[in-house]
Amino acid sequence: MKKPSKKRYQLFATCFDKKNNVIGQGVNDYKRSHPLMKKFAIEAGESEEKVFMHAELAAVLSAGRKKIHKILVQRFDSNGDPVLAKPCPTCQKMLKAFDVKVVQYTTENGIATEFY
Repeated sequence: MKKPSKKRYQLFATCFDKKNNVIGQGVNDYKRSHPLMKKFAIEAGESEEKVFMHAELAAVLSAGRKKIHKILVQRFDSNGDPVLAKPCPTCQKMLKAFDVKVVQYTTENGIATEFY
């Protein structure tokens, strides 16, 4: 008998520079890990087992050395409607460390914006 799997969601993150140009994109990956996830998980007081690549870190890494001004994190349900994609405490810690100023994410009511 197959074990029921934990429901997982696909999140998409896009990084923008100050002129609103796309400079990095990423998706979460439950098979790929990264040492920065563990580092920021520990700093955020979360489990050091939290090592799998979140969309936010994947997008930040894909931006390379470019200065990130804003990140947009998105998640949609099976009908294509937006649902909550607020960055977790680990990703919030990481985004602050990379000096991201504006964090936007989908909610059931549209896009929310936070300023770091």
